[in-house]
Amino acid sequence: MSILRTTAKTALSGLLHYSGTYGALAWLGERMGRGGLAILTYHRVLPREEANAEPDPEIVTTTAGFEQQMAYIRKHWAALDLEEAVRHLSQARAFPRRACVITFDDGWLDTYTQAFPILHHFGLPATVFVTTQHIGGNAPLWTRRAVDVWGQSETADVFHVVPRVCALHGLAISEMEIPEGEDRKGILSFLKRLPSDVREEILGKLGRSAAIPKRSDPWLTWDQLRQMSGKGMAVGSHTQTHACLSREPAARVRDEVVGARNEIRKFLGRAPSAFCYPNGDHSPEVAAIVRDAGHGLACTTRPGVVRQGTDPYFLPRIDMHENAVAGLSGEFSPSLFTRRVEHGIRWPSPLSNRVCAGEASDPRRGSSATSLSVGGPR
Repeated sequence: MSILRTTAKTALSGLLHYSGTYGALAWLGERMGRGGLAILTYHRVLPREEANAEPDPEIVTTTAGFEQQMAYIRKHWAALDLEEAVRHLSQARAFPRRACVITFDDGWLDTYTQAFPILHHFGLPATVFVTTQHIGGNAPLWTRRAVDVWGQSETADVFHVVPRVCALHGLAISEMEIPEGEDRKGILSFLKRLPSDVREEILGKLGRSAAIPKRSDPWLTWDQLRQMSGKGMAVGSHTQTHACLSREPAARVRDEVVGARNEIRKFLGRAPSAFCYPNGDHSPEVAAIVRDAGHGLACTTRPGVVRQGTDPYFLPRIDMHENAVAGLSGEFSPSLFTRRVEHGIRWPSPLSNRVCAGEASDPRRGSSATSLSVGGPR
């Protein structure tokens, strides 16, 4: 079924792309005043062999594939600096035709070793959102550590520890909500909806009895960030620890937001204007803290496009990875790229400017135990 869907998607996209239908829709959309800005989200850019070994295929693009995408953008798109793009919003100016912004999340080392040389070659600006406590180190993100701990724990331990810890913190859950085994998406969807202290207590208790493989993740250094920031790569904030902010008390949110901003200013000599919510997890209260800390814009992971009237603290983006724009041959497909990016710009969803479900309130508010609902975006 997956092959059939891919075949149908590729064939339809190719037909619309090469027949000029996408171009006609773009022209009509612009005449109707519905042009917009695509903010593209990348995470890892790796050589093919390393990309195949990455446990999460939805965050990786091969070096060759990324180069093909950037060459296509250089030829057919107007790549803007993120701050410049948001000035179009504040000044109510129309975006250039096929306007886009290139962003990277987390601060992986390969942003410097693989992506940056390609961007520099094509003269394309970009922004990297860094998690400051990881800079210069090799400690894995909590999301990757969590999958290792949970996946290597006995099912009986999981079903004993999780309800007990949650209950101690006033969170009532049912066994139906607890993912089992190595269900990566289920594990992360569940844990992302817990406050960090609850999550860490669960992982700590499970980790004592689990045979956890040693994992290290390569992160950027401050020196590498300095080198890139002078050559077209802006540096934005992604908090200190990649915390899910709408699940944290206000004091912790301020520490994460202000602390990361101060660290970037200390080491790079300039405070960042751009912010990105880890996991896209945000709320009006979190956005107010981000704004009050001095940031001029904030990106979400909510899919969609930026148009005049979009709130600069809830900017939607388009997630990019190798499989998203690869055709049947496994190689970069211009038609699928166009389908994913350009077509979305010209005909945005009526919901594209609404705040996503990540705005749910802190489940610990109130004195009684709260039922925890899981699911939602990655």
